[in-house]
Amino acid sequence: MYTIERITDIDSAWDEAKPLIQKAVDESNGETAIQDVYKQLTGETHRLVVIREGGVMRAAVVLNLINYPQKMAVRFVYLGGEKMRDWIPALDDYISSWGRNNGIDCIEVVGRKGWVKMLNNYGYKPEYVHIIKQL
Repeated sequence: MYTIERITDIDSAWDEAKPLIQKAVDESNGETAIQDVYKQLTGETHRLVVIREGGVMRAAVVLNLINYPQKMAVRFVYLGGEKMRDWIPALDDYISSWGRNNGIDCIEVVGRKGWVKMLNNYGYKPEYVHIIKQL
């Protein structure tokens, strides 16, 4: 059984979460380093959510709160872990419920194309394309 929790004291979970998040950071084309993620999590705009199984952290998610002029969004920025297909439905329920209870209008995911297929069954639809050419 998986449990999902929002971490408010980043230092209490950072040693466990860091290697999981590092895997996702490594896929970010050098945009961010792990120390940048830590700094973001200790600020006002980012949140850490973890998924545990039997007390063992199986995944860590970094969320970014975005205050658009006309709406509020929560964006999945980094997600690292194992057995994702087993716990993604529970994570989606958790984030959706948390978002509704906190005035969030939508959930955004920025990442690789595989997210479209993974999250399609949960009501997520592609809306933008993010294309990059490295120089």
